[in-house]
Amino acid sequence: MNIWLLAASGLTFLTTAAHVFGGGSEIHVPILESNAEAIPKAAVSVIWHWVTAVLLLNGAAYFMAARGHQAALASLPLINLQFAAFGLLFLFYGITRFGSIFVIGQWLFFLAIVTCGYLGQRSQTATVLGQ
Repeated sequence: MNIWLLAASGLTFLTTAAHVFGGGSEIHVPILESNAEAIPKAAVSVIWHWVTAVLLLNGAAYFMAARGHQAALASLPLINLQFAAFGLLFLFYGITRFGSIFVIGQWLFFLAIVTCGYLGQRSQTATVLGQ
């Protein structure tokens, strides 16, 4: 079992829980209760649940990769890049909208996940190559 990929999986599932239980009441529900039109509200709901699905699927893929599943291992570079992009988006909007990297600090979760995912990917590759 690849401990780095298992950690990436655990962090991803923790992030999913924070997204659903913390962010839902802080972000999703207030938008739905706003005076916005029905179509933007529906779009926000789709995006919200899309992010939930991506987090769950990627957490499962990290877990499968930790157990040596070949298809999941092949997906690691894409998943790591995806989470790096998420983290960079949070950094960008934190800096440009709030002048701080800590107002929306979700990038910290994604940095931790990507670090574990990358280290797990490297150690898995080294094991496969016999290094």
